[in-house]
Amino acid sequence: MKRIVNVVNTDSINLYGSRFSVGALYDGLFEECFKGVPILMAHDSSRIIGWSRLFSLYFEPGLTRLVGIGELAENDDDFKQLRSLYLHHLHRPFEGCQTEINELTGELQKHLSGPRKECPELCVNGIPYNG
Repeated sequence: MKRIVNVVNTDSINLYGSRFSVGALYDGLFEECFKGVPILMAHDSSRIIGWSRLFSLYFEPGLTRLVGIGELAENDDDFKQLRSLYLHHLHRPFEGCQTEINELTGELQKHLSGPRKECPELCVNGIPYNG
């Protein structure tokens, strides 16, 4: 994989009109520094192109940047590894919720027909559903 230094976010107003505080950037740094975050093509969740591990806040007058070391895929093996990381990343928020998921599935079972599909698996381009 090719390594790059990338700016993940800043405290200036972004294209969507949102602004993150320096505190939010700091919290993001320590929440994701060991796990990393996906690098997506144009924020499209079906087109993962790399993985970034956050490592620093860069301060200058009037601007703070959240900086990471990014790894960009260069071949098919790299893309396979990225898809695996991304699938795990998508499932991470649900890891502590299995009891609630089972309870909800039980409640909805009489209203469902056909095989059950989990959305995070279907959101990742190139990962077949094995259900």
